[in-house]
Amino acid sequence: DDRSYPPPEGRHPGPRPARWGFRPGWAKNPGPSPINARLETIATNGMFRTAMASQRCVVPMTGYFEWTGERGDKIPHYIHGSGLLSAAAIAATRKIDAGFETTVAIITAPSRDAAGQVHNRMPVFLTDDLDEWLDPARLDATQARGLAAHISKARDLIANELKVDQVDRRVNSVSRIDPADPCLIEPAPLTIIVRGSGGST
Repeated sequence: DDRSYPPPEGRHPGPRPARWGFRPGWAKNPGPSPINARLETIATNGMFRTAMASQRCVVPMTGYFEWTGERGDKIPHYIHGSGLLSAAAIAATRKIDAGFETTVAIITAPSRDAAGQVHNRMPVFLTDDLDEWLDPARLDATQARGLAAHISKARDLIANELKVDQVDRRVNSVSRIDPADPCLIEPAPLTIIVRGSGGST
């Protein structure tokens, strides 16, 4: 979202648009705008530790895409659960010319279970109890490390429930698809090619 909004007020301010790509207020232009932050260093990395201490948020989603295969022949996969997922994330709000801008990065960890079949990392998904993660009270370094360890255990629980479906290759061309098309996340027919001396079937 390219629009700007004032900083959130109060406890658990609720849903709000944000720009993908984390940009803290002190970041200079041009500079990195990471879309992911590693769980292993979220509480200690200088880019993310302030946000981990007091600017945590959740990115809701029904699932996400990953790809396997070689360049030019990528196979898309849709990784999902049985309902809405809550990805742990961090946010930063900074002053820009037109007002304020909120940016986010999703926290990731090594993949496991079904998600590990298609990629070596995955979002950290939280259980339904989000109060501790969304509590705006500032954490000290020890508390931040403890919370990171806590959500790692939650990640393991949710990872065990995820499923992976191979989906339509139209996903590979985002400029030519309707993002709201529900067919894009439906399992695609699998084609098996057997090669031998007599050709393929």
